[in-house]
Amino acid sequence: MRNDRIMRRADVMDRFVHPDGGPIPTEAEVERKIESALAMRGIAIKHIIGSQKVFVNDSRWAIECDCGAGIACTPGIDHTTCVLCGNRYDVEWPDEEILQRIERTLLERPARLPRDVDARRVIAIRSWVPSQSIDDLEAETERVKELLRDRGRGAG
Repeated sequence: MRNDRIMRRADVMDRFVHPDGGPIPTEAEVERKIESALAMRGIAIKHIIGSQKVFVNDSRWAIECDCGAGIACTPGIDHTTCVLCGNRYDVEWPDEEILQRIERTLLERPARLPRDVDARRVIAIRSWVPSQSIDDLEAETERVKELLRDRGRGAG
């Protein structure tokens, strides 16, 4: 798991594109691999069927497909394709300033909780939903950091 940024589609899909290892793929490589994998299963990529608001789940930018799958997304890329069903979506991103604040705030949190921290006291480690204001996210992050400080651990 990356600690330097919230993961993008290529970060999540690297083993899918390069099963034997290799560099993080480009967006074009990921899209070609998805198209190829869908074609092998007889699934055609659909035209854009709608739009979805992006969220952060477990350190990954994503949207939810109508089929129920999570689809990894990349800031600055305004569309994405579901690797399971071929649905394509326009991705609704927060404005750039808010996006940067979301990433900065979430990166102040650990990627994983130490085993001795009661996870029930922490709603989410590196997650955000569009209905959560940036002020609420920042306040929640301060509570996470305080909990970890109280346990004798830093939040990095």
